[in-house]
Amino acid sequence: ILAKYEQGKERFRTPARVKLAVAAFTPDRFGREVNPSDAEIKAFYETNSDRFRTEEQRLVSRIVLPFGKNDRDAVRKKAEEILAKASKGKAEFDALAKSYARGKNAEAWVSRKDAGPALSEPLFQAAVDTVVGPIELPGSFVLARVNRIRFPETLPLSQVRDRVVEQIRHEKGKDLAVVKAYEALPKATAAKSVKATAAAFGVPVVETGWVGAEGAPGLPPALVQEALLLPSGEVAPVKTVGDAHYLFQVTAKEDSRLPPLSEVRDKVAAEVVREKKAAAARSALLQVIAASNTPEELEANARKAGLSSSLTGWFAPLSEPVPEALAGAGDIRRDLSALSAKAPVSRKVYQEREGNLLAVAFSGEKFPSDAEWAQKKDGLLKGVAQQKQNEMLEAFLSDSVKSVKVEISPEALK
Repeated sequence: ILAKYEQGKERFRTPARVKLAVAAFTPDRFGREVNPSDAEIKAFYETNSDRFRTEEQRLVSRIVLPFGKNDRDAVRKKAEEILAKASKGKAEFDALAKSYARGKNAEAWVSRKDAGPALSEPLFQAAVDTVVGPIELPGSFVLARVNRIRFPETLPLSQVRDRVVEQIRHEKGKDLAVVKAYEALPKATAAKSVKATAAAFGVPVVETGWVGAEGAPGLPPALVQEALLLPSGEVAPVKTVGDAHYLFQVTAKEDSRLPPLSEVRDKVAAEVVREKKAAAARSALLQVIAASNTPEELEANARKAGLSSSLTGWFAPLSEPVPEALAGAGDIRRDLSALSAKAPVSRKVYQEREGNLLAVAFSGEKFPSDAEWAQKKDGLLKGVAQQKQNEMLEAFLSDSVKSVKVEISPEALK
């Protein structure tokens, strides 16, 4: 146990953690009391008129052609045929839209956001009386006609006055947040209290529980990382993240430490026991493998050693999913395909996803019937565009369907 602890004691290290008092000086907090004059509102509006413009919109009619898994190409071809007719004029487009509609299909004003990523680019590059498409969306092809365009316009001040006021408050709030945060810092340092100082500025303080390197909800990760480097009681420099300025103090700290063996003895002992069981299981299985040259001998020797065995169903080791008993055993397919009646027992020990150890042996093989071969051949030929046809056919022909005997050590890693 002592040797195991010394070998990997860093795994048991307790990371540093801190408790914090945090005050966030934000534009919203300091801008809410700002009441700009009419002159300020007008000046801001005129200087920033581009912020108060409408979005470009387009009056669009659509023809939507749904498709399924098996008719995508056919529907696309149909959409291309319809496009030629629909591009002749609005009357032709509307007639086609009506004939293919599954409900209301009225024209509608859309913005770039309304149109979505796939439609917005071609739609907002097209001129009036232009049909774009076919554009593929999930489950359908779309033809879209641009009937009219509304170009961006500056909204009158009377209509956006509230937005102007909010933006002025935000801009002034940003400036005030910076000034107040740096004004509060020396006072908090002198008083050795962020909580008392922030209260004087009308800023609430969040007092956290223990926080480690993983961080805490609502706190910027960069702030937490800086806090972990500070001693207990210290008021940190102002930390700016975006428009917020954080004044914070480490109110308590536990440094990183290595616990003595007495504190983690049970964990270390459990690891030692697991490793010994795993080593014993591997040794027992290797002895069974060494004494076995046939699947029958492997099964008999496993039974003598108190190990269980099972027989899989038929499967093609290179082209079909491996049985559940072999799932998680790593890259086992090529090893399985190398087994044969002349060399039936694998000399490797495998580990499946639950941690149990496995030994495998070739038990038998059968070749596909003519009907099975014809069916699988058709499926293989459909993938010619993506994979090398010759390699796939050769792999299939040489990939005899095999059955594998599996030996499992039930108590190996429990």
